[in-house]
Amino acid sequence: MHIISSLNQFIMKKKRNILFVPFLILCLFFAVSCEKEEINKDINDKKSSGKYLPTLITDNVLSITTTSAKSGGRIISDGGTSVISRGVVWSIGEEPTTEDNKTTDSGGSEVFMSEISGLKSATKYYVRAYATNEIGTTYGNTQTFTTLATLEDIDLFVDSRDGIVYKKIPIGNQVWMAENLKYLPAVTDINAETDKNPGYYIYGYEGTELSEAKTKANYTIYGVLYNWYAAMTACPDGWHLPTDEDWKELEIYLGMTQEMANTTGFRGTNQGSKLAGNSSLWERDAVTLDEAFETTRFGAIPGGGFYPPVFEDMNGFNNIGYIGTWWTSSETEEFEAWRRGIIYEDAGIYRNSVLKSQGRSVRCIKNR
Repeated sequence: MHIISSLNQFIMKKKRNILFVPFLILCLFFAVSCEKEEINKDINDKKSSGKYLPTLITDNVLSITTTSAKSGGRIISDGGTSVISRGVVWSIGEEPTTEDNKTTDSGGSEVFMSEISGLKSATKYYVRAYATNEIGTTYGNTQTFTTLATLEDIDLFVDSRDGIVYKKIPIGNQVWMAENLKYLPAVTDINAETDKNPGYYIYGYEGTELSEAKTKANYTIYGVLYNWYAAMTACPDGWHLPTDEDWKELEIYLGMTQEMANTTGFRGTNQGSKLAGNSSLWERDAVTLDEAFETTRFGAIPGGGFYPPVFEDMNGFNNIGYIGTWWTSSETEEFEAWRRGIIYEDAGIYRNSVLKSQGRSVRCIKNR
């Protein structure tokens, strides 16, 4: 009997515990609900008095370096009450908040700009503007940017076709070769008309011997000058000849506006200087004297160009040390395509359409 009585007491105790758990959950639910109701009531009370969360947009990211950048925002509405705090937040995560890195800017106009510092080189970041009033904190749209690379960020890859090792560099969301292409399957007679056939040239070399051409200093330093037909198939597997839009993306990332990028002739401010490198190869002028010279590690150099015999007044090699030009894959008409140029006396980037028979340098861009 004693054993049965103890067993009954144990069962009744367990039943009471089982009944207590739902009761506890129910109490917690009502407590949370009450707290939410109080918060919502407070917000609704403020809304009824004409007060809301601020609204704002995030501005583009500017002045990107290896460790810093600038961004800000524009407050469209303060929500009917004073903005207490504003600034930008950033992280490597896609939706940064004030719990991540942030700036706090003083009051004033509706437009504000913040200094973002302490960043890692060659790293993609997400940034949003934020504003706080007595209702709470709200965020603008998300902008992304990638800090510039340092020498330590430059990586290498091997062209399996000939074993040549190239530098590659991340710039924004792209990966570019950081030197001119040297792939040389043949050497074209400089006096021959190539029509639509591939043409390969080494600056200053007038022979056709492949092994001899590869011993020339200009081949080692500046790489190969390709006509457009050769350039279209010159890049190694996993890489391609950049399109006109690829170049525009690069230029816009470096600070050129879309409107500037779409024009022809000299464009931008100092984007050419940012891409240029190796000052000893350039005639000393605007490109090398700009403070942004060589900041991207892209290493653009003035390899000149080649004009075939059809150019009666200027055929042959010219402008080494003064001009660097690079093909795009984008055609403008049957016998012409877009190219880019950096000229020693202007810190911008030149864009124009030229005959495909000309010899120009090639920079490959990695497939995405």
